[in-house]
Amino acid sequence: MIHCGYDDATLPDLGGGCCIGADVYGPGRCTCWRDEHDVEQAPPVPGPHEVRERMCADCAYRPGSPEKVEDPEVAGDPQALEHYAAAGAPFWCHDGMRRVVARRHPSGAELPAHAAAYDPPITDGVPHRADGRPGLLCAGWAARRRAIGGTR
Repeated sequence: MIHCGYDDATLPDLGGGCCIGADVYGPGRCTCWRDEHDVEQAPPVPGPHEVRERMCADCAYRPGSPEKVEDPEVAGDPQALEHYAAAGAPFWCHDGMRRVVARRHPSGAELPAHAAAYDPPITDGVPHRADGRPGLLCAGWAARRRAIGGTR
């Protein structure tokens, strides 16, 4: 399915007629596209979610990160990062999550995916890593939360 980042002007001309969404609303509403992932997803398994031991190399909470400097290529928002930490709203690390690498149409057309197109299954608000284990809470988020007087 087409996700954010594509509009009718950037989609290939597929000749129409592949589905009712494309026929009625245009190529941006075509429901025939399928995500191709970098790894196969294992079934989610229950278990506790933990905080990652250390910040990853591209942590959104690192000073100067694309998210903190509002890089237009990244859907980052420094105010949202602060809000998540202050409110205790979970911020999950992407480490180990499966990623979308391309989107394919039955016609053979292919679109590249954004480098940060993570697509984990989510159960009760908890994303699961590709191996099925619950995701890790972001170490940068946890450090910021502690710095402003929160727990965890």
